[in-house]
Amino acid sequence: EVLKKLAGQFKDFNFVAIHSNADETAELTKEYFVRAKLPFEIIQDKDSTLANKFKALKTPHVFVIVLNGEVQFQGGVTDSANASTAKKNYLQDALTDVQAGKPVAVATGRTLGCMIQRSGEGNSW
Repeated sequence: EVLKKLAGQFKDFNFVAIHSNADETAELTKEYFVRAKLPFEIIQDKDSTLANKFKALKTPHVFVIVLNGEVQFQGGVTDSANASTAKKNYLQDALTDVQAGKPVAVATGRTLGCMIQRSGEGNSW
């Protein structure tokens, strides 16, 4: 729900979901996004190339990347697994800063969730 809300609030930003769990099919991923009504493009990263490049740990692990390719924020969406009890909204704060043309005040946030399931040798950093 938080990501859906933020995508609606920050319409000038392009939200993309990169799904890197090797043990889940593209069909399963698409079904989840349809059920959850998440309005994002989905990129299937079955061999974890993108997860490894960005050193993503868990799902969700979010990144705010500006037009020049620089990562402005990386980490969790909030500071709580339950968004309704979150005291810090890392992603919202980072997007607000970028939208205002300011440096992101908090560039990292602790990731919460399940570890990304990588497959094969060389699929870890």
